[in-house]
Amino acid sequence: MERRVAGHVNGIMFMKDLLRVAYRALLRDDRGLVLLVFILYTRISAQLSAYHGINRVMTLVMGVLALAIVTRWLIDGERTRYWVRPALWIGVYITICMASIRGAEEPDRAWAGIEFLFKSTLLVMVLVTLVHSAENLRRVVWAVIFAGIAMGSICTVQSLLGLSENHLGGFAVTQYSHIVGKLHAFRAGGTINDPNYFAQVMVVVFPLAIERLWAARQRLHLILPAWALFVSLYTVVLTYSRAGVLAIFVMVVLLMPMLVRRRPRPINLAVMGVVLLALVPILPEGYVSRMTGLHYVMRDDTTKSDEAKTTSQKLLEEPSFRGRLSENIVSLQMFRDHPLLGVGLNNYQVNYQRYSQPLGLDPRTERRSAHNLYLESFAETGLLGGVVFCSMLCVLVYGARRTRLELKRRGDVEQAELVSAVTIGAIGFFVAAVFLHASFAYHMWFLIGLGFAMPRVAEATE
Repeated sequence: MERRVAGHVNGIMFMKDLLRVAYRALLRDDRGLVLLVFILYTRISAQLSAYHGINRVMTLVMGVLALAIVTRWLIDGERTRYWVRPALWIGVYITICMASIRGAEEPDRAWAGIEFLFKSTLLVMVLVTLVHSAENLRRVVWAVIFAGIAMGSICTVQSLLGLSENHLGGFAVTQYSHIVGKLHAFRAGGTINDPNYFAQVMVVVFPLAIERLWAARQRLHLILPAWALFVSLYTVVLTYSRAGVLAIFVMVVLLMPMLVRRRPRPINLAVMGVVLLALVPILPEGYVSRMTGLHYVMRDDTTKSDEAKTTSQKLLEEPSFRGRLSENIVSLQMFRDHPLLGVGLNNYQVNYQRYSQPLGLDPRTERRSAHNLYLESFAETGLLGGVVFCSMLCVLVYGARRTRLELKRRGDVEQAELVSAVTIGAIGFFVAAVFLHASFAYHMWFLIGLGFAMPRVAEATE
């Protein structure tokens, strides 16, 4: 009997040792974390599934990481109190979203959205658990930079070699659409499959590359940030996305104090200048006119009656502007009619035509999204959901600011500026969201997860 008990004990100890080796191999040096961030940010899992029949790569990696974290808790007794705060915030938001289903015309769509929110919660918890120091954060930043280099380089080569009709196995999807006047061209969609959302994802790489380029102390260390800066900016150009350009402008304004505070070496400044100048001769046709809006008021087919119209009247004649205006007005009307809990999570599209047709602004007859993350949130989940969601974003920005100030107070200027760059990247993403809804929300929840992890980064440096 004693021998049998001893055998069971030895077996349990062997399994514990085996699990300990397994999770340490996965969590050591943040290998699993870096892999997850790269897969998530490149959206490679979705493209492998759609184009190559390889399914659920990201789900597998995230599940294994979560299992490794739980195993570490059970065996080594490690715990973190930092998951309580995001769990409460997201839990309240999910509860409101579930309550909104009562008014949904298509509850199945709403329940699918709830399922996604639970997956996003798991992602946030993994990030909050694993990003517990400035070193972890730095590795995450480099993972995003490498993801930007991978996506941007493929699209850059595709454009320069004239391969825009070739989607390159799903890693450089393009869209042939109207650009300006009578000009139609290919817009880069990358692994996101949509130019506007691809620009939103790539703008986050911009401040991270700038910060790493500014902080480089050796010439070899300039190569990767400069590469990331060039391809991220050029890829945003190739998308022809005005939301992307607005986000870049806002981020440049926010970056200026950081760049002034940290005087760079002349070589760093020269490299950045060369990168920016290299973009000028390869700007695609019609890009400047599209970004400045000149095509609204300076058209080749302008008649005398057209010349008498105001700029506002000419804008209202543009199909894209009329469509966006209709989508935003409909959002406000949905919120007016369902102020407390909205029309139901993921049900904006279901209700769009019922509100749009009486307006008469948008001739399109298909289901449309709001193209405004915040208005869509209020339309679908009402005042309760919209306020909680927007408050959560404000809390994250405030927490990141406090983290930066705390690191700066302790004299850790480099880590403080790294936190600034991450925060500015997140702000750029959410600025672009003023014109885009949450179609590819894993990137949004990834940034939210980093925001919740910031207090741990500050505490770890004490």
